[in-house]
Amino acid sequence: MKLTRSPNYSNIAMYLLIHAGATICFLVKPEMGAVGLAFVLYFLAVGLGWSVGIHRGLIHRSFKTYPWVENCLAMLGALSGLGGPISSSRIHFVRTVSQSRPDIVDSALPCSFWQNYFRSPLFYSIWLDPAPNDSITAQLEQRTFLRWLEYRWVLIAAMAVLLYFFGGLTYIAWGLFARLAMTA
Repeated sequence: MKLTRSPNYSNIAMYLLIHAGATICFLVKPEMGAVGLAFVLYFLAVGLGWSVGIHRGLIHRSFKTYPWVENCLAMLGALSGLGGPISSSRIHFVRTVSQSRPDIVDSALPCSFWQNYFRSPLFYSIWLDPAPNDSITAQLEQRTFLRWLEYRWVLIAAMAVLLYFFGGLTYIAWGLFARLAMTA
């Protein structure tokens, strides 16, 4: 079995845009409300949404809850910028399988911290060939709402519009760009 990586150019472009947008924070006067909102949104999106909802809830099935709670947590997780629930599950599965089996050959050579960082699943698509059975991701793919959350950039763009109406460019800079740049 072989682990293969290929650049994910749409994710690379999106993260370049996010980090370029975060530079706006240096150009606008910081408002404590915008900075505070960024930290609240970070906690909700990464702490509750991605860590609890997607990672522990959907991928590991560590707890059971109502479907509407599961969907709300997954939506918050999609706002983290780390990936949708289905793609996150697929990447987690490939990484777990490839770390637990010594017969899997990684197509990439050993490299430095920075080279490894830029080859992370944020910037690369990874898969195993031949692909083993991934029953958890297959179950998630059956759910229409979770499939919709794979288009997380639409959700993040809607959030940008809300932030603009709530507080203007400063709120977009801190509540969206700076928060997403801290995540990635």
